[in-house]
Amino acid sequence: MARSAADAHGIVQEQPELNPRQKAHPVAWHAAGERTGAEPAELFGVARPTVHRAVRERRPRDEGWPAAAGSARGRIMA
Repeated sequence: MARSAADAHGIVQEQPELNPRQKAHPVAWHAAGERTGAEPAELFGVARPTVHRAVRERRPRDEGWPAAAGSARGRIMA
C-alpha cells in the first residue's frame, strides 16, 4: 500500500472536521430529504461518518428521530 510522506516519517495529521457553519448545511439537507451523507461529505472534504455524526448531534430530539446507536430507546425489544 502506498503511504504519504507524512505517514512514512511518523507525522500525525489531523482529520478534517466540519465547523459549526458547515454542520448546518448537512443537517438542513437531511431534514429536507435533499441529499445523502455522501454528497455533503464530498462537498466539504470530510468522511461520511463525520457528516452523519453532525446530523445525529443536531437532530431535533422530539420529532420521532431514532435514538443514537447503543441507547436502549433505539433497540427493539422482543
